[in-house]
Amino acid sequence: MQVKHHVIHILKEVAETHQKPLEAVVLSTPTGIQDLMDTLAQGWLGGDSMMATMAEILTNDMLPLLLSLTATNDQIQTQVVFQEGFDKLLGIVNTQIENDSNGGHLIVRDCLETVNNLLGREVPNPITLKMFLADSSFLSCLRSLMSPHLYYGGQTDLNQGPEGGRGSTTVLSAAPNKECILGLVLEAIEQLVFSNESHAAATQIGRVGCIVELAQLTAGY
Repeated sequence: MQVKHHVIHILKEVAETHQKPLEAVVLSTPTGIQDLMDTLAQGWLGGDSMMATMAEILTNDMLPLLLSLTATNDQIQTQVVFQEGFDKLLGIVNTQIENDSNGGHLIVRDCLETVNNLLGREVPNPITLKMFLADSSFLSCLRSLMSPHLYYGGQTDLNQGPEGGRGSTTVLSAAPNKECILGLVLEAIEQLVFSNESHAAATQIGRVGCIVELAQLTAGY
């Protein structure tokens, strides 16, 4: 892992000054994207405690590089998705949320930023949008990230009165880092709803129950 750690740092430096040439090299290398995604997967699978720590460092290093490479290049976006990009990124998000690890919000943020890139944040990517909507588990993951208790200290009933009754609305505020994560989730939902796949997106959003979470968040704000 130490070797990969240094290689990723070198690639990150190259990306800052020679983004387009690096993208061209990655695309022209037969296993370029696959190797990057395998490294990402190895990072979050971990192992014993020492290996797990090193693995998290590897994930922390890899995500900014992947975020940079997927920013505007639709070919890289598509290849990343074909290498199970959504599965791997949302898998990392689930692991971080479940473990609530120290500093995990930074990893979650980078994962969700990359998911938004893959959906075509700058220019909608019709291939990746269809692939995202083809698997309802992806939207289900986003729905779980809209659950108010993740942002409001465990309070999920946003209409609970002071005596435990109904009828009053409690306006709550989340920590800035958590608001950032919620904002990225909502950005992903928005990209789906306003894409050329809007009908399929609306159907899936209704099917997995995102509307309920959206309504609760509206009440909370």
